[in-house]
Amino acid sequence: MDIAPILPFVGAAVDSLTKRGAGAVAVAAILTALSGLGNSLLFLLNSVFLLTALYSLWYVRDVERPGWYWAWLDVFYGSMYLFLTTNNWLALVAAWGGLDAASWALILTYPEDRDVGRVGYGGVGKYAKWIWTPADSAMRAIVTVELGTAALAVGMALGASLYGPDITRWGPLPPTASALILLAAFVKAAQLPFTDWLMTAMSAPTPVSALLHSATMVAAGPILLIRLAPALASYWPYALIVGLATAIYGGVVAIWQREPKVLLASSTASYLGLATAFSLASPAAAAALIMMHGFAKASLFMAVGESIHHEGTRFPKSYTLLGKAAMALALASLLGFLPLGAYAKSQLPEWETAFSLLSAGYIGILLLRSRTEGLGGPMSALALISAALELLHAPIAPSPIWLLALLGLLLYMRPHVGPLERRLYLPALFSAVGRGLLALALAVARLDSLIDRGLLASPRGWYRLARAVAALDGAADSLLHMRFVDAVRRISTYFSSVDVEVYLYGLGAAALAVFVVLVVI
Repeated sequence: MDIAPILPFVGAAVDSLTKRGAGAVAVAAILTALSGLGNSLLFLLNSVFLLTALYSLWYVRDVERPGWYWAWLDVFYGSMYLFLTTNNWLALVAAWGGLDAASWALILTYPEDRDVGRVGYGGVGKYAKWIWTPADSAMRAIVTVELGTAALAVGMALGASLYGPDITRWGPLPPTASALILLAAFVKAAQLPFTDWLMTAMSAPTPVSALLHSATMVAAGPILLIRLAPALASYWPYALIVGLATAIYGGVVAIWQREPKVLLASSTASYLGLATAFSLASPAAAAALIMMHGFAKASLFMAVGESIHHEGTRFPKSYTLLGKAAMALALASLLGFLPLGAYAKSQLPEWETAFSLLSAGYIGILLLRSRTEGLGGPMSALALISAALELLHAPIAPSPIWLLALLGLLLYMRPHVGPLERRLYLPALFSAVGRGLLALALAVARLDSLIDRGLLASPRGWYRLARAVAALDGAADSLLHMRFVDAVRRISTYFSSVDVEVYLYGLGAAALAVFVVLVVI
């Protein structure tokens, strides 16, 4: 029995007690040493998590609930580790759901009144208020990604009913199962039209953003398609169309974002759009893209995060010398001038250089529209190490045509364009969906009231039956609309007043029990 997937959850138990992150650092160091370079995506996860955990030792010193942060960070790690290593469809779905739960909890790390936990620059746009608190962001994220998780569970169950539990033995999947799995991958990877949840997820502390955007959560979308490529091979046009559309949208919108973390989030959607586009047609190219992007994006978030942390604002005006060096190194990799980046770009057609122009543009904004102040400390040093991991590949000569992408640096002088700054009003679409659901709920309530009155006004022969039905209906209304809500509120109030470790023990024990059952199955 392989105990490696259990270790991060053991680390979660340790960190919920000590609240210092020692479990996270130790487990990541052990798994990085044990896994080595054999599995490239597993190495990406282990090494980036180790750097993120070390980075967090400085970054989250002032977090109000350190036990909450560290325990859920470990769960995040453990869920992705299990997702990458299991071949059992049920364990894979459980790991996928674990990513959802951990990301939701980590978005809620900051309290509502802390500005660093908010996303947006305020004001009211078309049908939407342009500011989101951690509670808003967490709700938007969990509601969106759970749609994909439900689709994945049904799609994978259909596949398992045909070919058995081992996904490596699956043959071509039928249309229904394929459509559900593709939907799940698109939602998780923040592909259109599900992109906006990823932007507001920036309410989480920057180390979480670095991990979420590089080696966990959104990367799970294209990785799922890569793992199931033999079973979904005939559906590559759908992945190509959705992926390229998102790559264009994310890259263009990133250039016009005011908030550095939202800029990086939008660029993540763009790059994972490319990975999604090639995931079924050329899985090796998609995996190389994910590797290159993962180290570069972790480095960029860490470099930006140091200034956010020191200046105490989501809109830093300067970056350290080491931070800017890390950004420049990340840009060099994304353009194909470092070994890993050159390898990834060598797997792609030359027209991909157009997307590299956008990469140069958004990193140029960070580099050229900010001051350089100070050498930098441990956090920017870790950012530089993450970017330097791009060197861990055999050297490949860059193509001269890739130099054209450097012209994208001129995009740092872009003019103000309101619709692009507001992400083409995609947040308004999310708000409209919410208002639509509320209107539907009110319509159902009015219909329910009309039925009640109609039953009570029925002829005398039906009077007793009508009263019984109405009483039953009223009891259901009371239970669902009042008592259930009150019970949830009381439970929430209780949890908020109890130290996090009290209920994390129970959660950890339950997760471990479920994991053991899955392993036995």
